[in-house]
Amino acid sequence: MYNDTMLYVTFAATAETVVIWYNIFSGFLLLLQQLQLLLLLLLHLLLLLLLLLLLLLLLLLLLLILLLLLHLLLLRLLLLLLLLLLLLLLHLLLLRLLLLLLLLLLLLLLLLLLLLLLLLLRRRRRRRLLLLLLLLLPLHLLLLRLLLLLLLLLLLLLLLLLLHLLLLLLLLLLLLLLLLLLLLLLLLLLLLLLLLLLLLLLQLLLLLLLLLLLLLLLLLLLLLLLLLLLLLLLLLLLLLLLLLLQLLQLLLLLLLLLLLLLLLLLLLLLLLLQLLLLLLLLLLLLLLLLLLLLLLLLLLL
Repeated sequence: MYNDTMLYVTFAATAETVVIWYNIFSGFLLLLQQLQLLLLLLLHLLLLLLLLLLLLLLLLLLLLILLLLLHLLLLRLLLLLLLLLLLLLLHLLLLRLLLLLLLLLLLLLLLLLLLLLLLLLRRRRRRRLLLLLLLLLPLHLLLLRLLLLLLLLLLLLLLLLLLHLLLLLLLLLLLLLLLLLLLLLLLLLLLLLLLLLLLLLLQLLLLLLLLLLLLLLLLLLLLLLLLLLLLLLLLLLLLLLLLLLQLLQLLLLLLLLLLLLLLLLLLLLLLLLQLLLLLLLLLLLLLLLLLLLLLLLLLLL
């Protein structure tokens, strides 16, 4: 009975330990499943961030292409401005030259008129006056030509002034275009800066997510190591329990052998007692026979 109770107690203790270890392992498995779900979520976030990075890089490329195009346009506009400035300088020089020519022609006309007046004022010398008039006829024609030239020069001056005004208008338009392009460049630069800041923020987020993934992987490795250690401990406990059970079985076998030996000894003792009893009976029978013989002898005598 004592051995049966001991076996029952050992089996109950082993069952309780198995249930406890099963609960521990089930908790660890649930924790591992939750960590796997977190890892999957973090991987999805990483993929989304990578897609955002690719989109931002594409936007950066487009902005750089636009900046290059605007840069080329600015260079062309600057070249046009330089050409227009050169044309303005040339026009100014031409205007000055034309003004100088006009002044010279006017001075010549004034001189000729003064000569004519002086000749007309001298009335005594009419013959000379006629001669002078005859001489001044070609000069007069020349003066007419000079006047025509003056008119033409005035027209040219007006045209040059108009061209000058047109060039100024073109310069103003080009300056406005340059200002607009500069504003566009500033806006594009601001967009580039914003995109760069977004890229930096996304890189920081990626680094943080990578750190979280590394931490989760380390936690998973630690949990796996703990599970392995717990499994090893459980195996050791099971081996110890098996050894204890085998020892108990050996003790039970030894007890059974001792009981068998005791039973054999008891049987031997019983056999010896039976032999002794048989010997005693034989002795008693012999004594009885002797007594009977003695009685017979006595009777015969």
